[in-house]
Parts: sequence; C-alpha cells; structure tokens
Amino acid sequence: MRSFDVGSKEAIAWTAGFFCGEGCISVAPCASSYNGQVQVTQKKREPLDIIREILIAHNIVTPELYHRRKQDLFELTLHSTNGAEFLQLLSPYPMNGKHRKRAEIYLRMFPPGGRYRHRPKERRDTYVEWLQLRVVEQKGEKDEH
Repeated sequence: MRSFDVGSKEAIAWTAGFFCGEGCISVAPCASSYNGQVQVTQKKREPLDIIREILIAHNIVTPELYHRRKQDLFELTLHSTNGAEFLQLLSPYPMNGKHRKRAEIYLRMFPPGGRYRHRPKERRDTYVEWLQLRVVEQKGEKDEH
C-alpha cells in the first residue's frame, strides 16, 4: 500500500489527506481543565499503522492502536499536546474548512510543548470560541438536511 518514505513530505501530505477524510478533532472540559483529542478511525488497520510510523519518524509520541471489537474499527487517538504536534505537522497541507478551523483553535488551546498550563483565562476564552464554532457547524448540518 505504501510507496513513500515515512519521513518524507509526501508521507505527511498523504496523512493530511487521510486525516481529512477519516479524522476527528475534539475538545471537552475535564475537571478544572480541558481534554483535547485528535482521532483517526478506520476499519482496516494498515493505514493507521502507516500513520503511526510517520508520526514516530517525526518524533511524535504515538500510542498503540485501539481495536473497538463491537464495531470492528481501529482507532488512533492522540491527546492534548501530542494531538497538537500531529496537527502542526499537517498544517502546511490543505485541509477541509471544518478541520482547518478546528485545528487552529485546538493549536491555541494545546500548543506543542505544553505552554498552556499558566493561561487558564485564555484557554477558557478559546474553549468558548470552540463551542461557538460547534454551534455554527451544527446549524450548517441542520440547514443541509
């Protein structure tokens, strides 16, 4: 399936395209902070194994794949700053409007390197922006139906 070197720009571009089709970005409150997730879900394991190899080649801490047996799906989930490092890696490549807007907000909430810890008000304001974006997205989805 793979015809590129995992450390190449072509590999990152492929990952960006795959993520736009199969990926999800989410943020939720958690105790006195926030939890961010960047997730890719797929029925076939091989594409997610390739993405893991690409992330490892770019020094992004990557968990093992999770297999949801009931749905027969494989899932790769990156949390908070690891998710931000993944999105930053993909940022030079085109993303659809929904993913691009979500990624911009996510990167402000969870800057790579964890520089968010001392800015609770900024994070709260950014989370409010996240919620406003979700309302607009949901309204758009209702208008389409």
